[in-house]
Amino acid sequence: MSGDGDKDTGTRPGKGPGQNSGNAGHGQERDAARQREARATLARAERESETVLRTTFEGASRSGDTAGDDDPIERLGRRIGRSAGAVFALGLVVYLIWTYL
Repeated sequence: MSGDGDKDTGTRPGKGPGQNSGNAGHGQERDAARQREARATLARAERESETVLRTTFEGASRSGDTAGDDDPIERLGRRIGRSAGAVFALGLVVYLIWTYL
């Protein structure tokens, strides 16, 4: 240790942060490539989620437009299914509240 005010900064002399090798441009290229990859991944995820949501809502909107509305058995089955779904959802909420609160 010399008394000339040198402090150990953890880097080699003459090298700034992120420039520990002679190829300083490669770090920026890697960062740019990672950013492009991240943006592409986010765009793909957004497209796929829009597709899933759109098909879900289209299916829900088409369920009432089917030609089988005249059939009383289909109407009864639809009522039973919707009622069973509501009872199941309510039971699940009650179970979760009872268990975790």
